[in-house]
Amino acid sequence: MKRTIIGLSVGGGFVIALGAILGWVVLPHVFESTVKKETLIVEGSTLYPIWEEAPIPINMKFWIFNILNQDEVLQGKKPILEEIGPFAYREMRKKFNIQKFDNEDLIRYKELKTFFYEPSLSNGNTEEQKVTTINLIYVSIAKIIEDALANTNEYIVNSVWNFLNSRFESIGEGLLMERTVAELLYNGWDISPYLKIIQDLCSQQFISTLCNSLGAGDILEELGKNPYFGLFSRNNNSDEGEFAVGTGYSNYMYTGKIMSWKEDYLLPYWDRPWDEGNYCNMINGTDGTRFHPFIEEHERIYIYQADLCRSVFLEYERDTTYKGINVKRFVLSPNVGESALIYPENICFCSNISDTSTCLQAPATPVDRCQYGAPIVGSTAHFFDGDGYYLGLLEGLSTPNISHQTYAEIEPITGAPFSAAKRAQVNIDLQAYGRLQQLQNISSKIIFPMLWFEEGADLPDEIIEAYRKEVLVPLQAIEGVRWALVSLGILLVLAAIFIFIFKRN
Repeated sequence: MKRTIIGLSVGGGFVIALGAILGWVVLPHVFESTVKKETLIVEGSTLYPIWEEAPIPINMKFWIFNILNQDEVLQGKKPILEEIGPFAYREMRKKFNIQKFDNEDLIRYKELKTFFYEPSLSNGNTEEQKVTTINLIYVSIAKIIEDALANTNEYIVNSVWNFLNSRFESIGEGLLMERTVAELLYNGWDISPYLKIIQDLCSQQFISTLCNSLGAGDILEELGKNPYFGLFSRNNNSDEGEFAVGTGYSNYMYTGKIMSWKEDYLLPYWDRPWDEGNYCNMINGTDGTRFHPFIEEHERIYIYQADLCRSVFLEYERDTTYKGINVKRFVLSPNVGESALIYPENICFCSNISDTSTCLQAPATPVDRCQYGAPIVGSTAHFFDGDGYYLGLLEGLSTPNISHQTYAEIEPITGAPFSAAKRAQVNIDLQAYGRLQQLQNISSKIIFPMLWFEEGADLPDEIIEAYRKEVLVPLQAIEGVRWALVSLGILLVLAAIFIFIFKRN
């Protein structure tokens, strides 16, 4: 009997120890190693084909702000806007020119993006609908010419503006324009009349030297190859340049992390030098389609946005579920677009880092530095997370709400975003640039919204089921083995105790 008690006690303790070692050390380590291996950006991993070509289309939806009081806007009065949309497109992505390296820590590629109009998601709206909005080309020329004429003698300044006013009037172009949705977004409209005006201006003897110093000839030649301009026309059937990203091979924390863009490790747009701790020019994070495995709540999730000339970051909001799967919801941090007066790190996004009066208020960031000098401003949709200042200068925009928020719901084990949406707004920094006639009634600066968009995707059921099979089932098996062995060990020990007590009695 004594041997039985000892045997049960020792056996129970051994089984408990075995359960603890297997369930809390060995099997979790095997599982973690498997996840890290299968999420690598290397050929042969489970997620590599998904990385190479997105298996599901991404939805791109636009809402455009139509100007209702056109005559009043020309007189400098408060704009009244009407939001029209959605206008939906399917976005397909495929990587090409993929270059692998012997050490497997880095991979280079370009990514082709193609957009197709999707009537079924557009709620009856069509690309042929016409909208009235600000003429971005007209305003951009005014701003660029004003910058170019700084410190130039008055004779030349007057001559340039008189020339431009006369020519714009002759072709009937001004502050406002009416375009179809297709023209405004991806098809573009013919800007060759504008190119001809600038070409003729630069042929004038009084300004030719300045044009040459600014490289106007090369710019006109490049634009003349395809003289159709749309806000997103150069994004269709094109790529954003070459990316080099970490594969996660040596360190899983670098999975998908952008190491360089167009062979540069820093952006060239913002003024503050690197040695002063500038993060504005840093290329941080991934492209937003994937993150490293084993995401934790305390992390900042960085995403590089080439169209915004910068990286942005998301912060943990809460745990939630997506189709029954536990995910962590991260949202765009309000500090991304916060005023430099409140969040000093944003000082390098100001036009003049020595003068905070040139800084925009939350949640706006100028992107003219990477848009050929055009006065374009990026912001959250409907100025979400702003202080209300820009909303007060307009009529017709609804109060910002959660439908305007950028978010990513990330499955933390694999680092895969199960549901995500980037929501951003394209605005014009509208003010009385130079001496163009139709800008002179603008008495105060307005961040004028042209449109906002949502770029996002939700994983379909078949991928969710594959996740359950490949990730959840092994996790549940580990959990089952862990507690089964511990429970068996406890039962053996309890049996030994019971026999010992029974024997004594």
